[in-house]
Amino acid sequence: MSYGALSHLGISAQQSFGTATGSWDYMPIISESLVTEIEQLEEEGMRARFEAGATHEGLITIVGDIVFEPHPILMGHFLRGVTGQGSLSYSNSACVWEFIPKQGDFSTNCALPPFTLQIYRDNGSAWQFTDAIVNQLGIEISGGAMVKATASMLCRVSSLMTKTSPSFPAGNPYNWSQASLSLAGAANGDFESFVFTINNNIEGITVLDNTRLHGKYLRAGYRESIFNGNMDFASQAEFNKFRVGSEQAIKLTVTGDTTATSYNNQLVIDIPQGKYSSFPVNISGAGRMSIGVDGVAKYNTTSAYAVRFTLTNTRTTYAN
Repeated sequence: MSYGALSHLGISAQQSFGTATGSWDYMPIISESLVTEIEQLEEEGMRARFEAGATHEGLITIVGDIVFEPHPILMGHFLRGVTGQGSLSYSNSACVWEFIPKQGDFSTNCALPPFTLQIYRDNGSAWQFTDAIVNQLGIEISGGAMVKATASMLCRVSSLMTKTSPSFPAGNPYNWSQASLSLAGAANGDFESFVFTINNNIEGITVLDNTRLHGKYLRAGYRESIFNGNMDFASQAEFNKFRVGSEQAIKLTVTGDTTATSYNNQLVIDIPQGKYSSFPVNISGAGRMSIGVDGVAKYNTTSAYAVRFTLTNTRTTYAN
């Protein structure tokens, strides 16, 4: 018998595409769905019978999600992974990380920084996934709940390894009561939930390299930055912005625990040019009206980004 409670996940930044590393950071997870699939190639040649021909093992793919509660330190791996870069500055003794989506690729064969993942599923050996990239990352803040994140991963190589013993970092993940949201520079108290998602639209490319693995992970389209949420329909102000197509700055700030050095762990999502794409206002019953909205984060030429993540913590490197 195996228990999810006794399982663990480790993540290690790679220095190059194709080379696994083992400098593990261990993180608590809610769930994971990484699945190894092997395409079956069936011979099409007819052999004077009604049964199909033999099958052969084809392309190996590994995809799936990791769902977790963002930790002030561990979250930096996924922000660097999905944006492609991270820069560090200091505010007194605090490390202030800035993650802005990179206008360039990690290497000629891989658009984003690769990781090695270790997933132990409380039975036998651990799974090792090499060349794992964060294709998409969603961050969800809902009233009355812990903050959650979902990382959609593409992995190139699946193998087994001897499991290691995890040790988890100190500090607490974020929750909704630590979050505040502003629109056009003014505090807003109507949003009940807010989800931001960045999608790189990466695809695996098969090449003639004598393997059954993807040879490259490159972009298949534009990078997308979108948001959605529910808000109390307290006034028509935001609907009117949707109606006339106006754009505005959106900033979500989550301020976590105070550390021993007297500053707060913090995550900031800064969207300089957000625009509603859907704002349906309907009556669904006798009670309070809550509206579900969708929007996009457009590239702002003055700021030179569509979104900027700022993470304040004690971590000094994310490249191992």
